[in-house]
Amino acid sequence: MTLPVILSEYLVYVLLSIPGIVLLRRQVPAAAYIAASLIGAWLIGLFIKDFFYLPRPFPLLRLDGSFPSNHTAASFAVATAMVVRFGPRWLPLYLLAALVGVGRVLTHVHYPLDIWGGAAFGTAVALLLTYINFEKLVGKPHSKD
Repeated sequence: MTLPVILSEYLVYVLLSIPGIVLLRRQVPAAAYIAASLIGAWLIGLFIKDFFYLPRPFPLLRLDGSFPSNHTAASFAVATAMVVRFGPRWLPLYLLAALVGVGRVLTHVHYPLDIWGGAAFGTAVALLLTYINFEKLVGKPHSKD
């Protein structure tokens, strides 16, 4: 297994596990906010793929559209939600999210524009949920740790 494959296919699961880890710490509103950011980014990506179909670099690998990268969108949504909710000490998650995108390009399943789009949509969804104060909709927020 090569490093691009690890970055492309497996690093994303580290980021996707973060809402569960936050939930284990009994911070239900924060976990709900992070999970909603992740799911929202993924669903918006699926919606966009249906309306703006762009073929993948190697369409034989997958038949769905290329733009945006849902792996990257979900990763950036989680990174943004963690930084917004728990502060700047979580900024390194952006590096992990970017590495997911780089892996997607290196394994020839996305173009660089797909990664930029995924990063933008993922970040935007998390910030939108912050703006509408999603955590207060699901419960009283806990103090920052």
